[in-house]
Amino acid sequence: MIGDTMSTDILGGIQMGYKTILVLSGSTTREDMKKFAFSPDYMVPSIAEVPLPKLLERELRIVA
Repeated sequence: MIGDTMSTDILGGIQMGYKTILVLSGSTTREDMKKFAFSPDYMVPSIAEVPLPKLLERELRIVA
């Protein structure tokens, strides 16, 4: 799950058992992270920096 809001996107992803990526270009900032008892698996400054191919390779165990 990729999202920019901890209280909806990331929490929902965690509740569903998904890996989560918080994108800091939205409504949640790095400073806001202290307010939550949960955290995303990954945090990136923008959606352009989501390492999707590497994540898929690791999660699906794809051998190149």
